[in-house]
Amino acid sequence: MQQLKLHFLVWDGEEKLSILKLKDITSLKVLEPEEKNYYNILNNSRCFLKMTYKEQLVFLKKSKNLYVYIYEWIDLLDFCKVSNLNPQDEEYQIITTAFRHAGWKGDGILTEIWIPPFAVGAILEEPINYSDELWKSWQNGLILWHVKQREDGLSFIGSPKKLLIPDVGIEKVII
Repeated sequence: MQQLKLHFLVWDGEEKLSILKLKDITSLKVLEPEEKNYYNILNNSRCFLKMTYKEQLVFLKKSKNLYVYIYEWIDLLDFCKVSNLNPQDEEYQIITTAFRHAGWKGDGILTEIWIPPFAVGAILEEPINYSDELWKSWQNGLILWHVKQREDGLSFIGSPKKLLIPDVGIEKVII
Protein backbone atom coordinates (compact mmCIF):
# COMPACT_ATOMS: atom_id res chain seq x y z
CA MET A 1 0.00 0.00 0.00
CA GLN A 2 1.42 3.36 -1.03
CA GLN A 3 1.36 6.04 1.63
CA LEU A 4 -0.29 9.32 0.68
CA LYS A 5 1.91 12.36 1.35
CA LEU A 6 0.43 15.82 1.47
CA HIS A 7 2.56 18.96 1.38
CA PHE A 8 1.63 22.46 2.42
CA LEU A 9 3.48 25.75 2.02
CA VAL A 10 2.88 27.83 5.12
CA TRP A 11 3.52 31.56 5.45
CA ASP A 12 4.29 32.81 8.94
CA GLY A 13 3.52 36.42 8.05
CA GLU A 14 7.13 37.53 8.11
CA GLU A 15 8.35 36.61 4.63
CA LYS A 16 9.34 33.10 5.67
CA LEU A 17 7.90 29.94 4.21
CA SER A 18 7.94 26.50 5.73
CA ILE A 19 7.14 23.28 3.94
CA LEU A 20 4.93 20.98 5.94
CA LYS A 21 4.88 17.30 5.10
CA LEU A 22 1.98 15.35 6.47
CA LYS A 23 3.43 11.84 6.68
CA ASP A 24 0.45 10.35 8.40
CA ILE A 25 -2.60 11.51 10.27
CA THR A 26 -0.77 11.92 13.58
CA SER A 27 2.61 13.47 12.77
CA LEU A 28 3.50 16.78 11.23
CA LYS A 29 7.09 17.67 10.35
CA VAL A 30 8.22 21.21 9.56
CA LEU A 31 11.10 21.52 7.11
CA GLU A 32 13.01 24.79 6.98
CA PRO A 33 13.69 25.86 3.39
CA GLU A 34 17.05 27.04 2.16
CA GLU A 35 17.38 30.81 2.08
CA LYS A 36 15.25 32.24 -0.77
CA ASN A 37 14.97 28.84 -2.46
CA TYR A 38 11.94 26.69 -1.89
CA TYR A 39 10.94 23.33 -3.16
CA ASN A 40 8.02 23.47 -5.57
CA ILE A 41 5.94 20.55 -4.41
CA LEU A 42 3.63 20.65 -7.40
CA ASN A 43 6.17 19.78 -10.07
CA ASN A 44 9.13 18.55 -7.99
CA SER A 45 11.42 21.36 -9.07
CA ARG A 46 13.20 24.19 -7.32
CA CYS A 47 11.75 27.65 -7.65
CA PHE A 48 12.26 31.12 -6.26
CA LEU A 49 9.37 32.37 -4.18
CA LYS A 50 9.03 35.41 -2.01
CA MET A 51 6.06 36.76 -0.18
CA THR A 52 5.38 40.22 -1.51
CA TYR A 53 3.53 41.66 1.44
CA LYS A 54 5.80 44.71 1.48
CA GLU A 55 5.30 45.23 -2.26
CA GLN A 56 1.54 45.13 -1.76
CA LEU A 57 1.84 47.75 0.99
CA VAL A 58 3.90 49.96 -1.35
CA PHE A 59 1.23 49.53 -4.05
CA LEU A 60 -1.52 50.43 -1.56
CA LYS A 61 0.40 53.49 -0.38
CA LYS A 62 1.01 54.62 -3.97
CA SER A 63 -2.53 54.03 -5.25
CA LYS A 64 -4.31 55.03 -2.01
CA ASN A 65 -7.16 52.89 -3.30
CA LEU A 66 -8.87 50.07 -1.42
CA TYR A 67 -11.92 48.07 -2.50
CA VAL A 68 -14.06 47.21 0.52
CA TYR A 69 -16.42 44.25 0.73
CA ILE A 70 -18.82 43.78 3.64
CA TYR A 71 -19.84 40.29 4.69
CA GLU A 72 -22.08 39.01 7.45
CA TRP A 73 -21.41 35.96 9.56
CA ILE A 74 -17.70 35.38 9.10
CA ASP A 75 -17.24 33.73 12.46
CA LEU A 76 -14.32 31.35 11.90
CA LEU A 77 -11.34 33.69 12.13
CA ASP A 78 -8.60 31.06 12.59
CA PHE A 79 -7.27 31.89 9.12
CA CYS A 80 -6.83 35.59 9.97
CA LYS A 81 -3.47 36.87 11.22
CA VAL A 82 -3.43 39.98 13.40
CA SER A 83 -1.88 42.77 11.34
CA ASN A 84 1.53 44.11 12.33
CA LEU A 85 0.73 47.51 10.83
CA ASN A 86 1.20 50.40 13.23
CA PRO A 87 -1.83 52.72 13.59
CA GLN A 88 0.48 55.63 12.68
CA ASP A 89 1.51 53.98 9.36
CA GLU A 90 0.09 55.55 6.21
CA GLU A 91 -1.02 52.12 4.97
CA TYR A 92 -2.96 51.51 8.21
CA GLN A 93 -4.64 54.90 7.80
CA ILE A 94 -5.61 54.14 4.18
CA ILE A 95 -7.16 50.81 5.20
CA THR A 96 -9.06 52.05 8.26
CA THR A 97 -10.26 55.21 6.48
CA ALA A 98 -11.70 53.10 3.65
CA PHE A 99 -13.38 50.80 6.20
CA ARG A 100 -14.84 53.81 8.03
CA HIS A 101 -16.21 55.27 4.77
CA ALA A 102 -17.87 51.88 4.19
CA GLY A 103 -19.60 52.01 7.58
CA TRP A 104 -17.10 50.47 10.00
CA LYS A 105 -17.57 51.90 13.51
CA GLY A 106 -13.87 51.56 14.41
CA ASP A 107 -14.09 48.56 16.72
CA GLY A 108 -12.51 45.16 16.16
CA ILE A 109 -8.96 44.11 15.35
CA LEU A 110 -7.33 44.62 11.95
CA THR A 111 -6.26 41.23 10.57
CA GLU A 112 -4.84 39.90 7.31
CA ILE A 113 -6.08 37.09 5.10
CA TRP A 114 -3.68 35.44 2.66
CA ILE A 115 -5.27 34.28 -0.61
CA PRO A 116 -3.09 31.56 -2.17
CA PRO A 117 -1.80 32.04 -5.72
CA PHE A 118 -4.03 29.35 -7.23
CA ALA A 119 -7.10 31.29 -6.07
CA VAL A 120 -6.02 34.83 -6.97
CA GLY A 121 -6.67 34.54 -10.71
CA ALA A 122 -10.19 33.28 -10.05
CA ILE A 123 -11.20 36.23 -7.88
CA LEU A 124 -9.58 39.22 -9.60
CA GLU A 125 -12.26 41.20 -11.44
CA GLU A 126 -9.84 42.63 -13.98
CA PRO A 127 -7.14 40.63 -15.72
CA ILE A 128 -3.64 40.79 -14.31
CA ASN A 129 -1.82 43.78 -15.76
CA TYR A 130 1.76 42.74 -16.34
CA SER A 131 2.92 46.36 -16.38
CA ASP A 132 1.47 46.68 -12.89
CA GLU A 133 4.05 46.63 -10.08
CA LEU A 134 2.16 43.80 -8.43
CA TRP A 135 2.09 41.28 -11.29
CA LYS A 136 4.79 39.18 -9.63
CA SER A 137 2.97 39.23 -6.32
CA TRP A 138 -0.18 37.72 -7.83
CA GLN A 139 1.77 34.55 -8.53
CA ASN A 140 2.65 34.43 -4.83
CA GLY A 141 -0.74 35.22 -3.37
CA LEU A 142 -2.67 38.27 -2.26
CA ILE A 143 -3.13 39.85 1.16
CA LEU A 144 -6.59 41.12 2.09
CA TRP A 145 -7.19 43.22 5.19
CA HIS A 146 -10.11 42.30 7.43
CA VAL A 147 -11.83 43.55 10.55
CA LYS A 148 -14.88 42.05 12.23
CA GLN A 149 -17.02 44.74 13.79
CA ARG A 150 -17.97 43.83 17.36
CA GLU A 151 -21.19 45.85 17.36
CA ASP A 152 -23.05 43.85 14.70
CA GLY A 153 -20.63 41.15 13.52
CA LEU A 154 -20.12 42.61 10.05
CA SER A 155 -16.78 41.84 8.43
CA PHE A 156 -15.05 44.49 6.36
CA ILE A 157 -12.57 43.10 3.83
CA GLY A 158 -10.21 45.38 1.91
CA SER A 159 -8.39 44.53 -1.30
CA PRO A 160 -5.92 46.60 -3.34
CA LYS A 161 -7.62 45.24 -6.49
CA LYS A 162 -11.28 44.72 -7.42
CA LEU A 163 -12.45 41.20 -6.68
CA LEU A 164 -14.97 39.10 -8.55
CA ILE A 165 -16.64 37.25 -5.72
CA PRO A 166 -20.19 35.95 -5.30
CA ASP A 167 -22.78 38.45 -4.10
CA VAL A 168 -23.99 36.15 -1.33
CA GLY A 169 -24.14 38.06 1.95
CA ILE A 170 -21.95 40.79 0.50
CA GLU A 171 -22.12 44.49 -0.05
CA LYS A 172 -19.48 46.03 -2.32
CA VAL A 173 -18.17 49.45 -1.44
CA ILE A 174 -15.49 51.07 -3.59
CA ILE A 175 -13.50 53.77 -1.84
